[in-house]
Amino acid sequence: MSETIKIDGLEYSIKEFSDAGKALYQHLIFCAGMIRQLNSETALLLKAKNGYIADLKMEITERKSGIDFDMLFMDD
Repeated sequence: MSETIKIDGLEYSIKEFSDAGKALYQHLIFCAGMIRQLNSETALLLKAKNGYIADLKMEITERKSGIDFDMLFMDD
């Protein structure tokens, strides 16, 4: 556990918190960790979504043009 926490520009000693304050601090730490995790998962899902969109655009273009782009750019 960190020794101090800064809230609104003021620094507080966690050792001086009551038991309820220490529990609230632990909840805060948990929430911050979950937010970081969810932000990472969101970034991963957005990357996958953009990949699916790109693949779908390629599929639509291939179907309209009749050209197999995978075969066109494939090294033999």
